[in-house]
Amino acid sequence: MNFLAHFYLSGTSESLIVGNFLGDMVRKVEWKNYPTEIVEGIKMHQHIDMFTDSHPIIKKHKALLAPKHKHFSGVILDIFYDYFLANSWTHYHGIELPIYADWVYQTLGKHEQIYAKKALMAFSHMRKHNWLTAYASFEGIDQVLKGMAQRTKFKSEMDTSILDLHKHYDIMNEDFSIFFEELKREVL
Repeated sequence: MNFLAHFYLSGTSESLIVGNFLGDMVRKVEWKNYPTEIVEGIKMHQHIDMFTDSHPIIKKHKALLAPKHKHFSGVILDIFYDYFLANSWTHYHGIELPIYADWVYQTLGKHEQIYAKKALMAFSHMRKHNWLTAYASFEGIDQVLKGMAQRTKFKSEMDTSILDLHKHYDIMNEDFSIFFEELKREVL
């Protein structure tokens, strides 16, 4: 799961949102630099990732992407799943996605002073390019994936992965709702 799902699963807790944002950018030895409540969000992020990575539906979808994208298939699938969440947002949340996204950006912005350089850069890109609402369109996730491809040191094929979403759309869309309900039961 990518940022939108992590934020959604954080509920209205600002510290969980910030911790979930930092989850992939903070090593365990750095946890001592953050308040306990934010560390809980980091731990929640890792729990979500562990559950997700071990789930049979995720493994099946990664296998569909692996021949072309190899170890980047998980990153790509995270973006695809945020696309499915964004497109079914009203089913899961009572606040419209653009309003929710603005609230998340404001929440994250209140805590910028504690972010390391990597997190500041990620937040800057996220807010500038409005990733959370961009996830709701093919064009938006295509731009997110192309941006990520430019920032990787290795050839990832992320810049062409939108073709894989089109190719596997029906099965991934159908499986997403099953997986996401299981993830919600696990985390909430």
